[in-house]
Amino acid sequence: MSQGELGSRCAITFQQIQKYEKGANRVSSSRLQQIAGILNVPLSFFFEGAPSIAPVGSRPAKGDLLGAPDLIGSFFTLSQAKEIAEACATLNTEERHVVLVVARALAGTPKAKRRAA
Repeated sequence: MSQGELGSRCAITFQQIQKYEKGANRVSSSRLQQIAGILNVPLSFFFEGAPSIAPVGSRPAKGDLLGAPDLIGSFFTLSQAKEIAEACATLNTEERHVVLVVARALAGTPKAKRRAA
């Protein structure tokens, strides 16, 4: 199927399809579902070969905390997550660094490489 035909069936321009293909624009979940229907493929077709994602709430192996694909999602399942995030949002840069150092010490995680500010 051509980009023009797919665009026509999605009621968008072929240029928009090109932007999706090149990664210039993101495809919404509803649009992806629509495209899967038009192409007569399951939605999972677009994710074949993609890395698996740990279920929310599962704990990654020790030493892999920074590489966990859904670490943020897992964090927000914690009962105090909202309160921690709200408190940290009110801190300045130096205060957040102190919180980070304390959290790393409590968790026993290695120091991550510092990014240039």
